[in-house]
Amino acid sequence: MKKTLLFTIVCLLILAFPVFATGEGDQAEDAEKILQVGQVGGYRSLAVYRNTLANHLFLELVYDQLLFNEKGQGYTLEAITNYTIAESKKNLTFTLRDGLTTHDGSIANADLVIGVFKERLASDEFGATPLYNQIGKSIAAINKIDDLTISIDFSDPIPHVEVLMALISISDPDMYVKADGTIARFNEQETQIGTGPFKLVEYVPSSHAYYEKFGDYWDAENMKLDGVNITFFGDNAAMVAALEAGEVD
Repeated sequence: MKKTLLFTIVCLLILAFPVFATGEGDQAEDAEKILQVGQVGGYRSLAVYRNTLANHLFLELVYDQLLFNEKGQGYTLEAITNYTIAESKKNLTFTLRDGLTTHDGSIANADLVIGVFKERLASDEFGATPLYNQIGKSIAAINKIDDLTISIDFSDPIPHVEVLMALISISDPDMYVKADGTIARFNEQETQIGTGPFKLVEYVPSSHAYYEKFGDYWDAENMKLDGVNITFFGDNAAMVAALEAGEVD
């Protein structure tokens, strides 16, 4: 009798374990997924990312890596649906996603993109991202084909124009205007308005920058992260210590 009772209890425990485990798994799934990133210095110390973070390229790459690399699919087009490059490498034409909105609710269309390009190209250092720095002087004309399609003509062939497609980040022109009406250069922007999967909600210099999931992102339903928190450290030793302590991922 005792053996039978013991056997019954053991069987019940075995059957119950998956239920408990499933419940814990469900709770884990429901928990917010925040990627904790460590960075020595601040925005200005992001080296090659220094002029791209404001346009969310860095965070888009984080998103692409997490979502697609595990499937072996590489990167995906973000703000655009397709593009063509002339055989001469002197023209690039691309089409934006229909209904794409920036983080402040503005509609991203050909007029917005052309406005940003021309504004940044008018500056003496060709603007906010390596895209402008590397090909800005070679842009001969930017034309609107329709509401969502833009054509760029180059004065010289750009052999690596396809690689530079990754640097086309769509942002609202308002982010480049300071409170006093002057144009903000590099990382002087007081706001960060893009179309990427994350939007800036809090920035404390020398402390951290927190980005949350952008609900109106075109592929929001497949986003695996709810947010990204970048913690700024004074030196490598402090960042490594935080990594070892599990404070950053």
